Amino acid sequence: MTSLWGFKKTRSLFYNWGFGLAPLAKDWHTVVAWFGIVTFLMIFSTIWLRFFQRGPVELVWKKIESFAYPKQPSPTISQN
Repeated sequence: MTSLWGFKKTRSLFYNWGFGLAPLAKDWHTVVAWFGIVTFLMIFSTIWLRFFQRGPVELVWKKIESFAYPKQPSPTISQN
């Protein structure tokens, strides 16, 4: 997943809908940018997961979900 995310970030740097750096870059620039982005994401995720059990997107997702679907008390079964 990390390499796919790094690939998407590299595309946003070099293609026209991103920063449009493709005409200025050589092939090895793309590889270096991809490697740098992937390395950053791996280091960041390792540090993040030392402090949190979930990633930042999952934390936001759970917060939104808890507001949208609050926990309801479970029905108690009485024993006679």
